Amino acid sequence: MPSLIPWALTLAVSALLALHVPLSYAQEPALKALRFDPATVPGGHRVQGTVELTGAAGPGGLAIALASGSPQLAPVPASVTVAPGASRATFAVDTRAVIEDETVEIKALVSTQSVEAELRLRKPAVQHVTLAAPSICDGVHDGTLRYLLSGPAPAGLKVVARAGVESGGARYFSDSAEAVPAGASEGTIRVSLARCTKPLKERCEIAGWARINSPAMGITFTASCGAAPD
Repeated sequence: MPSLIPWALTLAVSALLALHVPLSYAQEPALKALRFDPATVPGGHRVQGTVELTGAAGPGGLAIALASGSPQLAPVPASVTVAPGASRATFAVDTRAVIEDETVEIKALVSTQSVEAELRLRKPAVQHVTLAAPSICDGVHDGTLRYLLSGPAPAGLKVVARAGVESGGARYFSDSAEAVPAGASEGTIRVSLARCTKPLKERCEIAGWARINSPAMGITFTASCGAAPD
């Protein structure tokens, strides 16, 4: 009677293989999406990127390669790793200041799979303006127009400013333009303010604005000239 030991060993090995095969050939989850929050940002700001998978990463995690279409404007790390059991990973992008609006394409890649997303960089805009002026009723004075930008300035950026007064139907305005130091997000411009016309006690309107591109951001306030000294 033949021995049953070889058959028992064969069945045991087959059972072990049956348990092992699904683990050996289990596929990693696929890339699902790449997104940025926010997707539109003034150049020079930090953005968070997120890579998402269709399922949880395996015991060893999953390394995902990253590539930027314009690394000089939006550099990305070479890769990001999804932790074991997780389905997403985040990474930071430190964008650069831009003098014109730019769109950068970012890709995430694993083997032959890839997903992509656009990151839109905006040039700085004037967000806030204040006008510090002395008493314009005392004569012709200079004023200081202070502006705040939406983001750091790139090299070569200029801010154009206008300030002046209106009184008795006459208008007095002066324009100024100054380069913004690279990396600065605020500054001041000296502007000339013409005096109110006589007779005195007229209502004067002081206006000032600053802009990089339209529309201009401005401020307006009023003042009344008192009686002139003898």
